Amino acid sequence: MKSINGAWMALIALTASLIAVCGTSLGDVLINEVEFSPSDNGSMWVELYNTGDQAVDIGNWKVSITSTPWVGPITVPNGTKILPKKFYVAEGDPKWIAVDNATVLLTDGQGKKVNETPLLTDTSHNDFTQSRIEDGRNTDTRSDWAWTRATKGRSNTGSRIT
Repeated sequence: MKSINGAWMALIALTASLIAVCGTSLGDVLINEVEFSPSDNGSMWVELYNTGDQAVDIGNWKVSITSTPWVGPITVPNGTKILPKKFYVAEGDPKWIAVDNATVLLTDGQGKKVNETPLLTDTSHNDFTQSRIEDGRNTDTRSDWAWTRATKGRSNTGSRIT
C-alpha cells in the first residue's frame, strides 16, 4: 500500500510540474504591435509582450507575417528570453516590400500556435502601427487592436489615434 501511495504522489507531483512549466512557456507571450507597412527605408517588425510574472524562453520561436500568398518568417535567436511585463521586437528583412493587409502568427519551437492576430490593415507607409490597447489585452476580438503611433519596444499606453 505504501508503494502505491508513493507512486501516486510522485505522479501528482510530476503532473503539477509539467502543468506549471507548460502554462508559463506559451500562454504569457502575445503579439502586441505590428509594423508591416513601414516608411521608406524602414523594415517590418513585430513586437511581442510577456504578460506573465516569469521570464519566458522564446528562442527558436517563429513570427510569420502573412499577406497571401507571401509569408515573411522571422526566427527568434536561440536563448532569447522575455522578462515579465517586457517586450521583444522581431525585425523583418529590410529587403521585404511593405504590404497593406496581413495576419501575424507566433509559433513556438515545435511549431505550435501561441498567438495570432486578426487580419490587420496598414496602407499608410509611415510610423503608425496596429497595436494592442492596452499592452497584452487579449479578448480574441478585433477590438483588442487600434491604429497608433509606433511605440516599438515600449508600452502602447497613450498612443491611440482618435
